[in-house]
Amino acid sequence: MPTNRNHGRGDVPGFLVSTDSVLARYRKRLLFAVFLLALFIRVIVVVFVSGDNPVPSGGDAVSYDAYAREIVAGDWLGKPVSYREVGYPFFLSLVYRVAGNRPLAGCMANALLGALVCVLVFLLAERIFGITVAAASSLAIAFNAQLVFLGAQLLREALVTLLLLCFSIVLLWAMRRPSWKRLGTAALLLVVLVHTDARFLFHLPFVAAYLVVAVGGILRGARSAAVFLLVFLVGMIPWQVHNLAVYDAFVLVNTRTMVKPVPWLEGSSEAARRHTPEPHVRKEGSRVLTGARRVLYDITEFSRVFRFRGEVRNNSTAWEAPWSAFHNWSSILTYGVFLPFFFIAAWVVGRRRMWEAAVLLVPIVAHTILHMIKWGRERYRAPIEPMIVVLAAYGMAWAWQWWRSRSATERTA
Repeated sequence: MPTNRNHGRGDVPGFLVSTDSVLARYRKRLLFAVFLLALFIRVIVVVFVSGDNPVPSGGDAVSYDAYAREIVAGDWLGKPVSYREVGYPFFLSLVYRVAGNRPLAGCMANALLGALVCVLVFLLAERIFGITVAAASSLAIAFNAQLVFLGAQLLREALVTLLLLCFSIVLLWAMRRPSWKRLGTAALLLVVLVHTDARFLFHLPFVAAYLVVAVGGILRGARSAAVFLLVFLVGMIPWQVHNLAVYDAFVLVNTRTMVKPVPWLEGSSEAARRHTPEPHVRKEGSRVLTGARRVLYDITEFSRVFRFRGEVRNNSTAWEAPWSAFHNWSSILTYGVFLPFFFIAAWVVGRRRMWEAAVLLVPIVAHTILHMIKWGRERYRAPIEPMIVVLAAYGMAWAWQWWRSRSATERTA
């Protein structure tokens, strides 16, 4: 297996190449079938999960729905209307303009986004590992319980995941052949992603470091990173100017990211109400964790496969009872199965310096570190779930090839 800097299909296990050639003949049909299957699953779940109550009495969906209605009413540029990032509410407002302020239409739009996520997973995995890994990965995401369930609610995860995959595909494109156009497109996609989920600001230095190392040659890589950062910073300016006009203060993306000074401390009670998250509720039997135990909880909650007890931070919500059979079995059968093979793939990618495959590791590493030091919940893992699955599918293929090679060697010995 070659170890060139900008590896392509050469690092795919050999037995997949013949399989790829068979699947390639039916590529378009396969891709379309995965899309329809994913869409069907998600629409059915929307009907059963959110059909009667798309906007529950508490939680994030309430604020997204309210902000989208404010935008539809044209009341979002001149005053503060929400502490949320504008990306998902703006998308939701477009749906509301067509469907007439119907939250269920927003959930159906999320189902469509979730199906498109499967298509993008296919395209990204195919570019790096070939069509066999792509088919396996996209099918796994189509049935991924967490992504299906989150996409059935009025939450931003489906849009955030879609944007992250778009960004990763364009970043891979830019890494292969750096240019102003490609690097600029990647940077602007990251701008949109940050305005949909401000946590991805934390990814910026990781992406820049990746470009420096992966492009080829320190000077060329540094130049590419500089272009990317320049376009990103310029792209961030318009909304920051809007925030300065609205809040009369520096507000980076939204009021929960960085505010100097806090604009509503001396404001009206109405402004405070608009920027205060909903009160938290806890399921009976859950424990409140503080101190070192809370930090450990953040780490394990972000990466957990199952939960035996209901444990929450002192400012968070226990959405489930201490034991949830549906949640635990769905987590075990998706994340739990793939996690060991993900670590195998990560080891192979690092050892062989597979820089194209490393584009999948960048968001995984950045997002995991962020939620280890800030606040970890399993739901927050959703945007990087496709990257984990793609690498896990490759890890399975690599492990199978390694076992076959070892068995063949033992037979001939």
